[in-house]
Amino acid sequence: MRTLPLVLVLAGLAAGPLGAQNYETFATETFEYAPGPLGFVTPPDGGFGWADKWYSGLSGYAAQVVSPGLDAIGNRAKCVFNNDGSYRKIDTGRLGSLVDANLQIGVDGSVVYVGFLSVRDVTSNDDYGGLSLNEWLVAERLFLGSPSGSLEWGVESPGSPAVTVPGSNCMVQAHLVYRIDFQPGDERVRLWIDPPGDHPDPAVTPPDLDTTVTDFTFNEIRLQSGNSPDLHGWSFDDIRLSAQAWRPLLSVTNAVAGSAAQIDLVNVSPGATVTIGYSLTGAGPTNTPLGPAYLSPPIHQLPAVADPAGNVHLSVPIPPSAAGRAVWLHAAETAPAPALSNELALTIQ
Repeated sequence: MRTLPLVLVLAGLAAGPLGAQNYETFATETFEYAPGPLGFVTPPDGGFGWADKWYSGLSGYAAQVVSPGLDAIGNRAKCVFNNDGSYRKIDTGRLGSLVDANLQIGVDGSVVYVGFLSVRDVTSNDDYGGLSLNEWLVAERLFLGSPSGSLEWGVESPGSPAVTVPGSNCMVQAHLVYRIDFQPGDERVRLWIDPPGDHPDPAVTPPDLDTTVTDFTFNEIRLQSGNSPDLHGWSFDDIRLSAQAWRPLLSVTNAVAGSAAQIDLVNVSPGATVTIGYSLTGAGPTNTPLGPAYLSPPIHQLPAVADPAGNVHLSVPIPPSAAGRAVWLHAAETAPAPALSNELALTIQ
């Protein structure tokens, strides 16, 4: 029997916790940078899934990285200039069927969750603040946060009245989670304030807001606040964009020396032939007929067949001597519908 030294650490475009709905985080930002102007920051320390660094106004000072973070870890971003936004483009080139022919997120039938921590600073007079979903170099498509003049959490589609959660308060820090169901015609948007988890199920946890907005697509986010002559300040942290799985999802649990690691590959075709590849030498990439495999030679392979539900579950023993070893994994459905999974970088505990 093959043995494989494993332990889960996050890397690259890694899968989040896999539940029945199989959501994957494709971009995240935690602002783990040194304090200073956000526009001067050089990635990748704060997150993954972006096409470029932050653009933070002509001066680079539209938002500042300040301490402490809203999640009690590291730092946060704070908007400090009136109506001057900080923008970051999403790396949509790796999102497969989640994007349209123009590499815009918002294909009909897809579901996207956008979550972040936010609060209006106690000394601020800003009458709006939030995270916008934009079409890069074109326009804002959807505003998420506290719409102008409301001081409540909600949503606003350009050209339409804002919708907010009565009694909510943007001066109380909140974990905002928006679910966007992209549909033919108008999109459906639901908001939870401080829900359990990053992907609340509307059938289990009713949303605080449920509305429709004008049909749109996006490929960029913006942080901004303002409409005040003085005393600006609006903070953001732990931004996460997730979607229903559009490719096979690979995960590893219980990767501890002397025990058995669990390797799971889900969201593949029932009965499909799959290959789970791993490397002990690095993350490649190595070109393959399916695209780049993020593994360095030599690449070892674990062949398997998906069960009727489209899942593969392997239990792999880890030798006690493997503690501290690093390993890189990448998987593929090879037939009947060729597709690469997310990649993982792992180190044994």
